[in-house]
Amino acid sequence: RSCFAGNELTLAYAPLSKVQRGAIDKQFIGIFAGTGSASDIRDMAEKYDCRAVVIMAADGAWANDPFRNSPYYRLSEESPGAWRIYRAIGAKQL
Repeated sequence: RSCFAGNELTLAYAPLSKVQRGAIDKQFIGIFAGTGSASDIRDMAEKYDCRAVVIMAADGAWANDPFRNSPYYRLSEESPGAWRIYRAIGAKQL
């Protein structure tokens, strides 16, 4: 398993039911919309093995950044007003 790549791509590569795909898709949409919970961020790091995360200024998570104070991710690179790249704590460079 690795980071969720979207509902359509999941159809080709992951043996998940429609209900499972929908739940994961909703979870990721919420995270990047800025409404994700601390447990959603934990799931990204531990359950889905998301080693790197990119937040764009257009994402709702830009203003309500759930990764900034997360114990699972640290800011790796940033272009002020454009994007932030977070890496999972302990993750090897990709």
